Amino acid sequence: MNVTSQEYILYLNNNVTPEKKVLSQYFFNEFIKQRNKPVFDVEEDMHMIKVHLNCVQQWRHFGISIFSNYLYTFSDEYIRGSFTTLLKRTKIIGSIPTFSKSN
Repeated sequence: MNVTSQEYILYLNNNVTPEKKVLSQYFFNEFIKQRNKPVFDVEEDMHMIKVHLNCVQQWRHFGISIFSNYLYTFSDEYIRGSFTTLLKRTKIIGSIPTFSKSN
């Protein structure tokens, strides 16, 4: 059957656009498009990530992933300052068989 998911939903609803889709489109047109500033505040998001990373006591896979995936957004000073702390906090990772080099 060569039917897209959008076509299937349309057939399922008897060629009537669902109210949820109408409201979603209205919200997008009225609020998002007319807004003069970006929907996401990158500076605020980066601040929240830094606060989270600074509060982590024992770095596990999730914390290391966040730190490594967002390195390009952090300043050099933040990376240098966090790196030594990260090394100290990741010593526990080496003792977990899943993350050890010997496996």
